Amino acid sequence: MAKWRPVAPPGPKEGELATQGDPFEGASRQARDRETYERVLRAFCGRDVRRRGHVEFIYAALRKMEEFGVERELCVYNRVLDVFPKGVFIPRNSIQRMFNHFPRQQECAVQVLEQMENY
Repeated sequence: MAKWRPVAPPGPKEGELATQGDPFEGASRQARDRETYERVLRAFCGRDVRRRGHVEFIYAALRKMEEFGVERELCVYNRVLDVFPKGVFIPRNSIQRMFNHFPRQQECAVQVLEQMENY
């Protein structure tokens, strides 16, 4: 008789990247308003001290702003900028100051400012 083997849960295979779902999808099933949008932002900030994946989360937050109707509110943009970890992206020596040492994070912050300027 064959031995029983547990079935592995579906997920990434060895060598593949694990992706997280869009946190705004679950919130979009609820009311689409400012309170729900800020609740998702607070949940992300409270999840991890290092806030891994913050650049991707901020891009997702920018895409969902119109859907939640918060694209014209300054306090929401400030809350989105608060998603960046504090004190991590400060240049520590002269070489880091001269060059674009954190390009992805700087481009993401500029994208937030550009979207704020457009609305």
